[in-house]
Amino acid sequence: MSVRLDLTAHGHARVLSIDALRAVERRHAREPLMERAGNAAADIAAAMLAPKPGRVVVLAGPGNNGGDGFVCARRLRERGFDVDVVTAGDPSRLPADASAAWMALQPVGARLLTAPPPDAPALIVDALFGV
Repeated sequence: MSVRLDLTAHGHARVLSIDALRAVERRHAREPLMERAGNAAADIAAAMLAPKPGRVVVLAGPGNNGGDGFVCARRLRERGFDVDVVTAGDPSRLPADASAAWMALQPVGARLLTAPPPDAPALIVDALFGV
């Protein structure tokens, strides 16, 4: 099952309906929570980029929300997207799950940055802080 986002006339993604969000969740129900969150974010990001692919910048915070961003970045790279990951945190201080996501991100070739790049990306993924 694939999830397709409808875009408004201005190219902005609409908020997912409950049914569409649950479809994304069902697709990843057997995976650990961080993998599910990162995969779901990657699905949505890829759908948003479908009409006009480009570079993605993932802003990853110092906690588990940042770990979700690392998973999202890894999954986007595995799909062939150009991805920059911006994190100013110390990887050695990440919580265990986020640290595992950080380590899994290393081999896929995402660019790891400590500050946002100067040029505008096609999409920014906010994984800085959770609720």
